[in-house]
Amino acid sequence: MTIPQPSLSSFVVPADGSFLLMKSVEPVQLYTLGEVDSVFALRLSPQLSDYIYLGQWEHQPLFGLMVPKNETVDPEQFVNLRSLFDSLGNEMFWLLGKGIHLIHWHQNSRYCGRCGNPTEWNPKEGSKTCAACGSSTYPRISPAVITAITRPDPRSPTITQVLLAKHKGRTTKFYGLIAGFMEPGESAEQTVVREIREETGLEVKNIRYIKSQAWPFPENLMLGFTAEYAGGTLVLQEDELEHADWFSRDNLPLLPPNISLSRYLTELVIK
Repeated sequence: MTIPQPSLSSFVVPADGSFLLMKSVEPVQLYTLGEVDSVFALRLSPQLSDYIYLGQWEHQPLFGLMVPKNETVDPEQFVNLRSLFDSLGNEMFWLLGKGIHLIHWHQNSRYCGRCGNPTEWNPKEGSKTCAACGSSTYPRISPAVITAITRPDPRSPTITQVLLAKHKGRTTKFYGLIAGFMEPGESAEQTVVREIREETGLEVKNIRYIKSQAWPFPENLMLGFTAEYAGGTLVLQEDELEHADWFSRDNLPLLPPNISLSRYLTELVIK
């Protein structure tokens, strides 16, 4: 695979964590490399090696670039990709998400983890290689599970309920599903059982894999499951969850945007 080189007509998305700098969100407009200096403080001159190829947009190469917000003319212009769920189409959202993932990896892999010397891009493999010891590193992907837990409504057994929780410390008011990262030596199904037990005190059965979704905040891969309540009393892990309860379709709380796997699984099990 031949990786394009940045040119003045290439599109560029400066990013700081999950915050992005765009000309416009609605409609989507991005800066070109020829325009990008206008949004930086004059002392900043990015090296071409810092431009990370993300793909094509409007028939032009699109690159990501790590830029601290406080080194730009107007840091308030940056927007959080999380806030753009409903504003961007799927293609653009995931393209920018890929940018956040790769920029984060680029910033954290400048030096070899084995010997400490600088790493260099290996464009043929999408990796970085240490010229000193030959060690290679690839973009990190952190797998996590997310599970829609169901039970029959005790008052009306023909109605399905799903367990939804509001996570502590988050600014959004969304209620979502129980989720957590896999640990060494675990299968995904074992992670489902452990996370649900740790966060809610519940036991589950009939665990079934449904689908996966990249979640670039900054480098996660979500594995989506359904499971049935098998026993236990709801006892929340207080440092993780603020509130949780069983909900049916007619009394759902505020759910995450449609683009999220949490929303997909929730709607799947309560049809």
